[in-house]
Amino acid sequence: MRLPAVLLIALLAVSSLVSCKKSSDDSLDFATLLVLATFRDNGNGTVSAPGGYTIAKCAYGQVWNAALNNCAGTGSSSTYGAQSLAYCTVANSCHDAALNASSGPAFAACSTYSVSSITGWRLPTVAELQAMTSSLSRSSLILLFTQTPDDKYFWSRETNPNKSDYSEAYGISFADSTFGDKTSYNKVSVPLYVRCVK
Repeated sequence: MRLPAVLLIALLAVSSLVSCKKSSDDSLDFATLLVLATFRDNGNGTVSAPGGYTIAKCAYGQVWNAALNNCAGTGSSSTYGAQSLAYCTVANSCHDAALNASSGPAFAACSTYSVSSITGWRLPTVAELQAMTSSLSRSSLILLFTQTPDDKYFWSRETNPNKSDYSEAYGISFADSTFGDKTSYNKVSVPLYVRCVK
């Protein structure tokens, strides 16, 4: 009986600490803390998601810094080295029969990605990217996925089936104002960020 009482006391303590903050400071509420707890930072540049897959902590082009467990990168303060890539170099291509990425710069970025000698990465599905945004805000997400740029969307692996020429693929936003939004973009002319999963 002591373990549940200890857990209850710990949860109440965390809850009271959170509720003592001003409501205007975008502090994390107890429900958000519980959602964040469903993700596990593995301390090796990866985060385990509640769906059983692993997410790269850093966007493609950023450098995971083991000492600080963040994505230090080498770029400007807003992108931290994240690279924008086209989905394809040839219009209406880069997908298989199921309309999932099968080639192109974004696909290659993940298929060749490595962090802490971990390989075997791929572009995420729309659902996998949206799972990162469905119960969180940008301010809470970046506690796990540090230095996530917010000036453009991130590619999913899925081509938009509603475009008859298959010239667009879906991206998901990690920006404050459009957090979690799904939009399709031209595969060749619009470069977006990439975050790999496995």
